[in-house]
Amino acid sequence: KDADIFLHHSVTAESGDEEGIPNVIMEAMATGLPVISTYHSGIPELIEDGVSGYLVEEKNISMYAEKIKEATDSGEDLSRNARAKIVDAFNLEKQNRKIVELYKKILSA
Repeated sequence: KDADIFLHHSVTAESGDEEGIPNVIMEAMATGLPVISTYHSGIPELIEDGVSGYLVEEKNISMYAEKIKEATDSGEDLSRNARAKIVDAFNLEKQNRKIVELYKKILSA
């Protein structure tokens, strides 16, 4: 609760394996923390750079430093956008309604 920024650095494994959308990023965004993460797998589906968080290239430390400075200067808009993204797109009740509608459609076919 005392954090000012949430940093999450995902890196593609040597085998090519990648994670999807990390829950921990969604949790940080839901609290209104500015999130800085990487252009990795499903993360850009969640974070729009400069709008609902910040994205950097994998292993680009200087870009991280730039984004940290940007995040500390960004004010409240980015935090509101991040929280709104989670509430709108990843709301459990909304997701459950979508699943129920999908099942109804499949079962009525």
